[in-house]
Amino acid sequence: MKPLEVLEKLASKEYVNKEQISKELGVSKGEVELAFQILEDLGYVRRINFSCNTKYCSSCPFRNICSTKVEIYEIRRDKK
Repeated sequence: MKPLEVLEKLASKEYVNKEQISKELGVSKGEVELAFQILEDLGYVRRINFSCNTKYCSSCPFRNICSTKVEIYEIRRDKK
């Protein structure tokens, strides 16, 4: 698995979770975690500082996959 395969998965959907990516690519979650770290280090993605406000759960796009620890990344469109 190459980190750019993970980046392609991220770009093809509105949101995904790491378990979903690992299943789709047939790799371990640890490998996906490593790919995210590499992509972040290279500047292809950045982690968004996110804190939940339960007042807005009903309208949150992550309500169906929410857990106590949510990590949100965005693709840096300025990276070439």
